[in-house]
Amino acid sequence: MPINVSYSTLMPVVDSWELVKRKSNWQENFGDVLFRKLFEKAPLSLTLLFPFGTEGEMMYESQAFKEAARESASVVDFIVNSMSGDLDMVQMQLTEIADEHKGFGGVRREHWVILGKALLAALEESLEKSFDEDTKHCWASAFDTVSTMMIEEMESR
Repeated sequence: MPINVSYSTLMPVVDSWELVKRKSNWQENFGDVLFRKLFEKAPLSLTLLFPFGTEGEMMYESQAFKEAARESASVVDFIVNSMSGDLDMVQMQLTEIADEHKGFGGVRREHWVILGKALLAALEESLEKSFDEDTKHCWASAFDTVSTMMIEEMESR
């Protein structure tokens, strides 16, 4: 499935993402917020993504969690930046990400819906008033496009 996001959808995504990246330590901070929102919406995802047993606030201070937070923010960054450029490259990267997530065992189609809600909540918290309804709609549309492609990749393997 080719990635097809219109310019009018893409530009609010790119512009708002640049605001996220202007914040200090943005990768770790955004990734932290994203995971906290995800675990709030789907507590069982904690054991799926972090099976090493650390619980509560101590987990959020662990090096493994901080690395995962930075990596998740980097993946969002790569996807946002790539969507305005080489779409073949982003499709290849998304295929790799889909393969990695399939390896988690138990990641299913409905988990992507929860991740999308967590992403929107993390963006809303990070951007505050800059995250208006139009921007939210554009992010939701872009996420739907990307997640649909990833789901199809996961289900085809």
